[in-house]
Amino acid sequence: MFLVFDVSGLCTPYVARFLAKEHDKASECQVHPSTNGCFEVTLDGDKHRVSLQNMTCTCKKYQICGIPCEHAYGVILKRTLSADDYVCQWFRTAMWRLNYTNGITPQRGARHWPSTLGENVHVPPEPPQPGRKKITKADKKRKPGVNESPVKKKPKHKKRIMHCGICGSDQHNRR
Repeated sequence: MFLVFDVSGLCTPYVARFLAKEHDKASECQVHPSTNGCFEVTLDGDKHRVSLQNMTCTCKKYQICGIPCEHAYGVILKRTLSADDYVCQWFRTAMWRLNYTNGITPQRGARHWPSTLGENVHVPPEPPQPGRKKITKADKKRKPGVNESPVKKKPKHKKRIMHCGICGSDQHNRR
């Protein structure tokens, strides 16, 4: 099954969806020009410094994503510029097409992968859960001392011997 995307713009469909989400907040921004091509953007009481030349914003979202944040997009809207020109090159349609020109190469199964000399990776044990531990019957039993034999048997309890209340003999009782 092949997926076909309509990739006709300068940027990928992901960028178009991302900017569509940012558009409402960006239109609420108050933009004031500053020196050296920077802008002061106020949104919801917060002020941020945006530089479209350096592709930076003090909220750091622009630098992390490579797509203009709501503050930078607000500046782009106020200056009536195209947002596609300020998107990182990795999100451009040309780069996307270049990545998939040869298609996706299928890989062989795990049996054919080269083995390493290092240790195998295993799932770590589950950490103990916080809170008070539950007490089991084994925890309630008496623990033998250090010098005590672990196989020591308990002394046998002798049955009570009945005696006659009249003569005191253990052969019979009063009845």
